[in-house]
Amino acid sequence: MILAAIGDFRGEVCTLRATLEAIEAQGIVTVVQTGHFLAGADDPDAAAETAREFGLLVAEGEEERMLLRFQQKQATLRKRMEPEAFARVEAAHARMRSATFEYARGLHKQVKLEIDGIRIIACHGSPASTAEVITPETPAMRLQRHREHGTPDILICGGHPEPFHRWIDGALFVCPGDLMRDGRAWYTTISTETDPWEVRNVPVD
Repeated sequence: MILAAIGDFRGEVCTLRATLEAIEAQGIVTVVQTGHFLAGADDPDAAAETAREFGLLVAEGEEERMLLRFQQKQATLRKRMEPEAFARVEAAHARMRSATFEYARGLHKQVKLEIDGIRIIACHGSPASTAEVITPETPAMRLQRHREHGTPDILICGGHPEPFHRWIDGALFVCPGDLMRDGRAWYTTISTETDPWEVRNVPVD
């Protein structure tokens, strides 16, 4: 099994499309995205349409949650959120069509898959909370607790800007990092066809 993961997306939908086309050209069928997908896009409607077209499996991120609450909680969110994040959500909310709001409402905090008997969870932040970000420094004991949420063999998490992976009690934790880094797009592949399993961070040419 080989699957691909992409992380937080803030940028042009043409870059997202190029990334998905590059992954498709490698013959990879399963692609997950770890949330923070709509608010940072230059065209959130086109981002949602692109996800549908390519069968991209998107997890609900914290900013997706804020988008759905924005109309009723705008004043509260302005106080709670970082100004840059609030501006992203505000701009996306103003531009999104109703069909894209329905798309956002249909997202789940966890994308759960089982492929060849391997259990996979993709989420933003951690399985416990979209607001809790797993980092390379997160204590192993905390990761052990997260593994208990659905006991996955592979846990793919977003929210941290740089890619990393860690093994905890036989489970593989993978963060793909932001889709755009150093002026280019990146995705991460996970292969269970090698021993040990292989994680690669791949640039899009």
